[in-house]
Amino acid sequence: MSMVLKSAGNPIRSVHVLTFNADSLGWLDSYQYIDGIENGEITIASTSGNKTSHIYTGLYLGDEDMAKINSRYDLKKLHTCLEDVRPDSPPMLGIAETGTHGRLGVEMTSMLSEVVLRSVSCDFKGTSYEGEHIKDARIYLTNVNAEESLSGNYGSMKRLINVGRLAKEDIGRFALPGIIVQDIGEDISDCRLTPEISLYCFPNTSDTEGPGSPFTKLILEGKIQDTTYYWPIAINREDGGNGIKRNCRYVYDLTIRRKGCLDPEDEIQEDIYDKSEEDQEQDEMISFKYFPDSFIRADIGDTLHLWCEFTPSDTPFYVGTEELEEDRANGIYDYTIDEDGHGVWIILKGPGSGLVYMKAGAPVNEAALWVIEVNLPKVDSDSTGTEIIDTLQYVTSHMTPTAQEFRRTQDGLLRLRPQVQDRSPNPPHG
Repeated sequence: MSMVLKSAGNPIRSVHVLTFNADSLGWLDSYQYIDGIENGEITIASTSGNKTSHIYTGLYLGDEDMAKINSRYDLKKLHTCLEDVRPDSPPMLGIAETGTHGRLGVEMTSMLSEVVLRSVSCDFKGTSYEGEHIKDARIYLTNVNAEESLSGNYGSMKRLINVGRLAKEDIGRFALPGIIVQDIGEDISDCRLTPEISLYCFPNTSDTEGPGSPFTKLILEGKIQDTTYYWPIAINREDGGNGIKRNCRYVYDLTIRRKGCLDPEDEIQEDIYDKSEEDQEQDEMISFKYFPDSFIRADIGDTLHLWCEFTPSDTPFYVGTEELEEDRANGIYDYTIDEDGHGVWIILKGPGSGLVYMKAGAPVNEAALWVIEVNLPKVDSDSTGTEIIDTLQYVTSHMTPTAQEFRRTQDGLLRLRPQVQDRSPNPPHG
């Protein structure tokens, strides 16, 4: 099985691949460590039959770890630790439901979440400390989830660090302490600073706050008139927010209006600071749609239009020309990329199976993947021909809801519901 690994960050150079039987027992079929990856392409070695592959990068798996794994249910025994994380090579996970033939695109997603202090200022006008600055300021996270399961189920809160305060003994175990604590570097005044500080943690989606499940908080700490104050923010908990989710980014712009708390765990009054409208999970401010749906069966001579629509409109966008050029070289189709770079016209030339990939970068961080079958014979529902459809289920489950609308067709295959939509008046000629 050939796979193309896709990620929004730096190129993936090495991976651990654990492949399990895709049945109720889920026994481990094979393990591979693959290094020196080029263009994201890897080949999975496994026995025949349907499999589930868990693909990891940015973490260490040794012989002692692998001795614990006999089935996919054993993955919950293994965790990656925040103390070992490097933001330029974060722990990432991709899961693929595969058969034994064909080529599959797999989206690798970060197991981390990012919390950003984009800007900060203070406005003490009308108070007894008007004109004062916040000195010795720093920003950090408390009640931090420090371990993440390799099973793919996140937010278990197995081990917490910086519980209720900044703990020197916890910080001392970090290879890169700047992951959860950084100095602002300047006094905070009425002149807005833009430190663009990024802190990182694993998810915390606890429903209610309690002794064993405190909410993760962003803490601004600093001194006013030689007294240390704290301005705590429970991350993504206002207005019905459900906490920190995996592979999300939370951005804050703060204006401090009053003195903070004397303890970082104290409740803070609502008017003590202002937060900008962009103080929310970025996923709530973006959109991404792709057309048509992910599986297409067509005939030689047909013309197809595949495209994406997204906001913000200035988001970096990538069309996978490597896949397009490979399929063109194989005589499956010819193609023309749209003038706006957000889609492609496909003119089918010969029989085969093709792959088209597109991706929107930050802050959208979403992708679309299409499999195109050209003049391939139909298969029975109990044959291995269903495996191409099965491989899409992981990818489409991480895209838009319309890509998850399935139905049974007359030939018994699990097919994606087609959408006939076009935004261009006429296809190119070729």
